[in-house]
Amino acid sequence: MLLYAKKIYDNILSELASLNSHYRAESFSPDQRLAFVANSIQQLRTYCIQLMTVIECLDNNRQAATDIRGETSLIIPVDYQMQWTGSKVGLTEVIYAFTALGTFNNGNAGVKMISNYLENVFFVNLGNTSATFQDIRNRKTGNTKFIDSMKEGVELWIDRLD
Repeated sequence: MLLYAKKIYDNILSELASLNSHYRAESFSPDQRLAFVANSIQQLRTYCIQLMTVIECLDNNRQAATDIRGETSLIIPVDYQMQWTGSKVGLTEVIYAFTALGTFNNGNAGVKMISNYLENVFFVNLGNTSATFQDIRNRKTGNTKFIDSMKEGVELWIDRLD
């Protein structure tokens, strides 16, 4: 796990060096320079997410920590950013569903880890997901309103294709 953290650290230093040299390059137009900086920022955010995952694994003594492989540090550049524009409560439902189904890290990723990851990926601040989940639990009917609407939406989409 510490070797993986060192690899992430090395990737961060490499990205910063690349950012420095390319930003100063006179051959880039202002638009090219801006695009490069935006891509570098996205890369650095991803490395920070990975580093946070390592820290959480070490902090919680997770057994799956040793299952993280070196190739997971390979980052694919993203040409655009996607921001979550749905409700925060809806994303919280999804986070708890992912956790309950064990869909990340062979079921060893907790609510906080998944929440932190999705907040960074979707550029959203969910606030206190535990309090939001309590509100979801206290609903009189339809504890999974967002997930139910997702299911209905997919089924409608499938029906339109038939």
